[in-house]
Amino acid sequence: MTSLAELRHRWYGETAWVVGSGATTGLISRGFFKGKRTIAVNHVARIAGFTPDILFSHYHKDIADSLDPQSLGVTFRLDTNTLQPWENHPRNVVLVDVQYDSPPGPAWDPYQFPPAPNSLLYGSSSIHGAIHLAAHMGCQFIVLVGVDCGWLDGQHRFPGYPDPASPPSDVMPIWESHLRLLKKWLGERYGVEVYSMNPFVNLNLEGHEFRGVS
Repeated sequence: MTSLAELRHRWYGETAWVVGSGATTGLISRGFFKGKRTIAVNHVARIAGFTPDILFSHYHKDIADSLDPQSLGVTFRLDTNTLQPWENHPRNVVLVDVQYDSPPGPAWDPYQFPPAPNSLLYGSSSIHGAIHLAAHMGCQFIVLVGVDCGWLDGQHRFPGYPDPASPPSDVMPIWESHLRLLKKWLGERYGVEVYSMNPFVNLNLEGHEFRGVS
């Protein structure tokens, strides 16, 4: 079984595309990801219909349900919800240590709660660990897809994704602030540049309406 240490600098100098479940993912052609280094979170790749290089999740069930045999799974040794150890059978899974005294909620701060050795950030969303993983693997650039932190045409998930209900009103601002904090921390620690993909020709959004957090 591959370890997190073995993944260090595996994509040195490359660009990673980290794909989340935001509504803009539904506007991206599956063929777009062909030939790109991709890290998807939770159920994103399975529902969107592409095979990522890596599937990252806080949740063991999501890894067990959505991991493609051609992909590598990365998750924490203890499930975020249940705190139970990994008991599933796929061998193509990397188990990562985590400091559970670092809160994944509003108080999360990578400066105050840096990851332990041979670990990844335990953020308020799986997307944070996925982005950190790309930096750990030596990427020079990280491009976020579907990491919207907002609502496109009133939807915060792309069509067909489980749990389409909008999150509590206080959650999206937390994700937004943590994402900005993470970008700053990664830039200082790894020298990596983090961008977000715009699926439109320009910021006029081609007739769509986007509502972000204030």
